[in-house]
Amino acid sequence: MHQVHSPEIEVQGSSAKVLWAMQDRVAYEDGKGLVGYGHYTERYEKRDGRWRIASLKLTRLHVDATGWTVSAGREIPGVVNPNSKA
Repeated sequence: MHQVHSPEIEVQGSSAKVLWAMQDRVAYEDGKGLVGYGHYTERYEKRDGRWRIASLKLTRLHVDATGWTVSAGREIPGVVNPNSKA
């Protein structure tokens, strides 16, 4: 489940940039899960009189994970491991 809050919208003609505050909750069948906090960065374009999403990026700034152990080759989705050699 994703929740978005407090959009910052900048319209320039037939395009718009939007920044949303975001919280998401992800639960897996094996009992693992996470709650993430961050932003959606979106770009919209108006085509044929209708606004359409042209691009979307999710950035998590903080993640509370349950049931995960970080080991080689097994990462928490959406989390950057600072010790990773990638």
